Amino acid sequence: LIYKSSLPEIESIILAINNNDSLLSEKLKSSSLVQSLVKNNSMEFLQYLHYAKQCEPQALGYTQNYWDEILRDSVEMKSLIEDGLEYYNACDNLFLKVRYAYQVIRLTHYLKHYYQTIHLYDTLIVPLNSTSIIKYWALTHKAGALASVGEYSHSTYLFAKIFDECMSKRNLASLNFKIRSASQLYETLEYCQKNNKKSAVWFLHSYH
Repeated sequence: LIYKSSLPEIESIILAINNNDSLLSEKLKSSSLVQSLVKNNSMEFLQYLHYAKQCEPQALGYTQNYWDEILRDSVEMKSLIEDGLEYYNACDNLFLKVRYAYQVIRLTHYLKHYYQTIHLYDTLIVPLNSTSIIKYWALTHKAGALASVGEYSHSTYLFAKIFDECMSKRNLASLNFKIRSASQLYETLEYCQKNNKKSAVWFLHSYH
């Protein structure tokens, strides 16, 4: 449902909650999850899923050939960011709130609004004190944004932190960990308050 359903399918489930299940496909009608969502009036979850499905095409972008530049609709992305911030502020569910934050942060990064990406991570994700893996997904965008504005040491430290703490993002973190000079290496180490983070920095530096 989360990864393979289309936007119209999500909309049909929302309509089913409003007593119009005639639009549900046989596939959706036979889903125990969909039945549960409709029975329990799970509008909050479905609203997020509907929003995420709207963000998905802009996150993936459009391209005719793999060697072409990825194209995105900047006007649509700005509108989605505004909607996401409204949903974030209105949401009390931590599970969904961190995901709204991630969607917004990802969109600003792909818009190349790097300072906004950094600011939104610090103001939306950090205060939540979430242990969700999603915070690391968002942190990769902050780290990438920092590199794009020339904050190389801070960016490199964050990629080492991601490498150390999030197994599923280790490959991405390793690919983006870049030490350009000895001075940057030691500046990166200064960000490390714990030995395991220093170990991650030294490991990745030696690996590369």
